[in-house]
Amino acid sequence: EDLKIDYIKDRIYIHSPVDIDHEEIFGFLLTEIKNYVKKSKIGRVLGSRFPIETFNGKRVEPDLIYPSNSVIDGETLTKTDFKGNPIWIIEIIASNYR
Repeated sequence: EDLKIDYIKDRIYIHSPVDIDHEEIFGFLLTEIKNYVKKSKIGRVLGSRFPIETFNGKRVEPDLIYPSNSVIDGETLTKTDFKGNPIWIIEIIASNYR
């Protein structure tokens, strides 16, 4: 239950739990980017655990996604997922492995 696992191209990826550095970076990026996108009225910014269903049926949950107004309609963005290709995706990579 507590594991975040992605199945992509016939491979299973088990993600490490996030740490405080990840959360601080995530919070900063989400706040700054979301404020800009909202003020500019150019789309949406959605955070962790909001799934994307790609056109080939794969589901992934990147840290941040930005679907612009040009790719959002009643079918691509629902209350539970985004179907398609957002304009960009941000995945925060752990830096504590030395």
